[in-house]
Amino acid sequence: MKFLEIFKKVWIGLIFILIGLSIFGTYASTQSLSATFDWVLTTFSPFNVWNFTLMVILFSPVIAADHFINKWKMSSVDDLVDSFTEEDEKAADYIFTPRDQKIDDEITDLREQSLKDRETK
Repeated sequence: MKFLEIFKKVWIGLIFILIGLSIFGTYASTQSLSATFDWVLTTFSPFNVWNFTLMVILFSPVIAADHFINKWKMSSVDDLVDSFTEEDEKAADYIFTPRDQKIDDEITDLREQSLKDRETK
């Protein structure tokens, strides 16, 4: 899993280096900065379907690596969740329940307890 995380960082770095080199190469081959700026705007425009397709293809190994990392993390989380006891689940529910809901639940419990106390008297 550590390999895939390093792979993601290296692959993204290489893509950005490739993009930077293409911009620099265009700047070196054009006559002005405005011509380079026009090229960058047309190439990286959101309406340029070819460039968008190329970027999806270039980033697909990173997306796949991220998918596998998440899948492996979730499988280890599922194994961990299976080992929880009932008390652990109640504690986790209490910790991760929003504060307002906890207060409402405590008020409801207190009301029920007071009603039970009145009935027993």
